Amino acid sequence: MKHLLLLLVLLCSTGFLKAQVELTYCEDIDQGFVDADIIYTPYVQFDATMMAPFSGNSIKQVLIGMKSSATNVTIYIKNAPRDANPLYRQTVAEGLVEGWNVITLDTPFEIPEGKNIAIGCRFRSAEKEAFGYSNEKNSLADQILINQSSQWTTCGGSLCIKALIEGENMPQHQLAIGSLPNQRAVPDADSISFTTTMRNMGVQEVENYSLLWHVDGGETQSITFGHSIPVNGRDTFELSIPAIYDFGTHTLSVSISTVNGMPDEYAGDNTTTCTFTVPDERFARRVICEEYSGFW
Repeated sequence: MKHLLLLLVLLCSTGFLKAQVELTYCEDIDQGFVDADIIYTPYVQFDATMMAPFSGNSIKQVLIGMKSSATNVTIYIKNAPRDANPLYRQTVAEGLVEGWNVITLDTPFEIPEGKNIAIGCRFRSAEKEAFGYSNEKNSLADQILINQSSQWTTCGGSLCIKALIEGENMPQHQLAIGSLPNQRAVPDADSISFTTTMRNMGVQEVENYSLLWHVDGGETQSITFGHSIPVNGRDTFELSIPAIYDFGTHTLSVSISTVNGMPDEYAGDNTTTCTFTVPDERFARRVICEEYSGFW
């Protein structure tokens, strides 16, 4: 009986850990911002598209990344940073310390359907550059209120605020594809390569995923990557396509087809597009010269 109870506890613990999905724009605490002894409220905003797979589940913890300690701390959840009235508010009596701080919400915040969610943290620090941010620039993760002057500013990166989501209806097989950079084909190359990231937004580890791609709405091609991605993890993949297209600019569309052999559960973050240019090499080294025109 004792062994059975232990097994049940382990299974419950494992399920609990797998049921958490982390929403953030910040991976590492690279730098810090703010002046000393001034009250700030930095916000990150997760748009409705990002929140859609998690509606009906709850934000149960908020993580704040600091370069040094802070006091007078309050957590806010709103639909948008500039909303006057928060949807949720909680004082953090113990303040914040250097590193990642885990704040468990007194009341889990249930995620509504079709709404943006903004999470902010009001604080004061005796040190300069106290609040952490990463060098990964994203405007949705860079909205800072200077409370004493009611002005808004930015830090130039992504603020270190994370939301941990749990619930009974979490997505199982759910990937979000990153943006593809526009490219210029290399002359005489056999292929054109595109690189971007894939993020695991479900509660199951990814063992493989398949993509569909086409150029200018043409024939759809499929490719499968046998890459392992842990829960909340990222993967970088490279897609190479044949450089057989006519001179000019073309549009490449890439979308997620399956995750672990199952259909991806949310289509809103499955597709990305970019353009690539195939240059006409006939004019690459030809120059027109005009001579003595000034004497005519």
